[in-house]
Amino acid sequence: MLVSRDAIRAFGWILALTLSMVGCQGAPEPIPSKGFTDDFGGDVPTREEITVESVQDKEMLHQRAQMELRLGATFPFDLFDPGHDPHTNIGAVGGGKFQLEVSKNIYMGLSFDWTDHTVESRESTPEFTPGFGEAIFAADAYDRLSVLGTLDYDIPMTEDAEGLLLRLGMGVGMTVVDFQTNEDFRNLPPAPGQPPGPTKLEDLYQIMFRPSIGLRLPVSENLLVFGELTYDIVPERTIALSNNAAAGEDRAIFSNAALIFGISFQW
Repeated sequence: MLVSRDAIRAFGWILALTLSMVGCQGAPEPIPSKGFTDDFGGDVPTREEITVESVQDKEMLHQRAQMELRLGATFPFDLFDPGHDPHTNIGAVGGGKFQLEVSKNIYMGLSFDWTDHTVESRESTPEFTPGFGEAIFAADAYDRLSVLGTLDYDIPMTEDAEGLLLRLGMGVGMTVVDFQTNEDFRNLPPAPGQPPGPTKLEDLYQIMFRPSIGLRLPVSENLLVFGELTYDIVPERTIALSNNAAAGEDRAIFSNAALIFGISFQW
């Protein structure tokens, strides 16, 4: 039986097409992941599977911003001289902070806050003239406005990315102390060469340092609640009257600890 060349040619094309289809249906060649070997040539298993969660734990997927509102109580005392009585009552503090995430869980920004304190009555302390005794008794009260540059680091306390955070921070900046002058000092006669008028305490401008530690709890994607303990370090400085006299020989204490609670908005 003779087979024509056209039939042989057609059979060849069919066979080639069939084989090509079988090849396409086979499994693709696997691409092995990059392997690691130790100093002896042995395989080192991959430490961690790369997933969305593992990337989120280690990488900053986008730059987050936080704005917080805070309120609390302040307790004046000198950490470096705890035996020195500040003669100042517990006060109130309020303020806010705005920060940007510059690296994973590291935030930088600005903090603004205001504190209000009243001075204890000096009835139990012998009266003194300017330049003698506790300088703080020249004031009935004072307000303090502070502006700080801040750096904070959040440490996750749980494996959950939305779990409790431990925050360590530091702030450096300036504080302005505005005094309410005691009436006895306001009525002092002006010093020779000074213009007539009531005597008042001059505002005090001073550098300030603020270490802090706190706990933060995310309650939603855009809201956190927190509690924080801070200590404001204000170096000592002489309080002066407008008649160029010193308010007292003993330094006043403006350093204080603060217990603060607040909320933080994150986006």
